[in-house]
Order: sequence, then C-alpha cells, then structure tokens
Amino acid sequence: MSDLAPTPSIDPIEAARTKFSEGDAESALLDLEAHLTSNPEDFRAQIYLAQMLGDSGLQVGGALGSERLERAIGMLEGLTLRLRNQSAEDRWWVRRHLYYFRGDHLRNYRLGVEEVARGNKKGYLSQGFGATGHALKLNQSIRNRKRAQLWAKRGEEAWKNLFKREPKKPGRLCNLAIALAVQGRFTEAEKTIHDAARLAGVPIEAFAELREELRQIWRGIREAGLPSEEEAGS
Repeated sequence: MSDLAPTPSIDPIEAARTKFSEGDAESALLDLEAHLTSNPEDFRAQIYLAQMLGDSGLQVGGALGSERLERAIGMLEGLTLRLRNQSAEDRWWVRRHLYYFRGDHLRNYRLGVEEVARGNKKGYLSQGFGATGHALKLNQSIRNRKRAQLWAKRGEEAWKNLFKREPKKPGRLCNLAIALAVQGRFTEAEKTIHDAARLAGVPIEAFAELREELRQIWRGIREAGLPSEEEAGS
C-alpha cells in the first residue's frame, strides 16, 4: 500500500479564474475552452468563459476585442434561455454580465435593485456598474449633465454599500472613480485610482487611459458651467 498522500483534484474553472485574475487571460481562456470541449454542458464554465471573453474584449480593444465581446454577448444571450433550472445567483450572474457587456446600463441598475430587495446584497454590484454606466452615457451630452451627476451619485452610493459587504477590487474602484468624476469630485476620483493601482500591484501609469478619460469629463463639466473642483487630478 502506498503511503503517498492522494493528489488533490483541481477545479479547472477556479484554476482558470485564478489565472485570469493574475493577468494571464490568454491561458485562462484556452483552459476553459479545453474544459468545455470535454464538458460542453457545464453551465458554470460557460458563464465564466463568457465573462472572461467580455472582460478581455474590453481590455484589448480593436478587432480582437470586438470579436470577443460579440462572442461573450452571444453566449450570454444563449444562456438566458437556460436559466429556469439554475440557481438564483447564476440567473443574476448571467443577466448582469449580459447587460454590462451590451451597455444596457439601466436594466443592469434595475436588476441590482431587484436583487437587493430579494436579499442578494451583491445586487449593489449591478447598481454600481449600471448607474455609473448610465451617468457616463448621459454625460456625453451637455444638456444631460445634471442628470448624469444624479446617476453618478446613485452609482457612488451603490459602491459604498457594496464595500460594506464585499472587498474592494481594482475594477470596482475604477468604476467608483468615474462616478466621482462625473460629480466633479476629481481629487477623490484620482485618489480612488491610486487605491486601485495599489490593490492591483501596478504603477499608477497603468491607469493612464482612465485618468485621461477623467480629465475629459472634467473639461466637459467646466464647459457645461456645472460646479466642480478647480483642478483635475494630476
């Protein structure tokens, strides 16, 4: 009889998620694709593959990014047809990512309100992304910028409610920074981005594109004559 301890089994989905969170998106995607080749009905694996495709699509941009985002949306739309026998959390998970990747921010926000009402406090995640996304969309028009600030405040409140229950993560903090910037609170927005960089373990320069987006928001607020801090973050 062998006295060697048995090798613990490794959940391929969790292993792929770990790789993705550590920045190895390509390897994570390949691993999940391989897992689904032999387990094509694994609903959970399909959810996470769709999420990773969408997130990486937004990150890489260009033709590859558009292709991945389109595929993610298609997968999630297909998964919505199979939600009847899934858990309440999985139903929410599929819908919130579908709405997020499709840019359907109001539906994402309302989904979050429904989730919190039924006791799922993670619904604040949908509220945060939904309200901030809608605020950013409204902010593109000068005549809608006051409404944008109201929605940005809703986004900020949602994130603060979530952070009472869930850990802060770089992506969540970046979204909060946008909500603060749309309200004209650029010093706080800049500090929040620095917090995100520290959490991610990367230099602040890694967020150069987001910081430029916040400066553009600041210029737009000044153009509209709305109250704001005097200077954007450095």
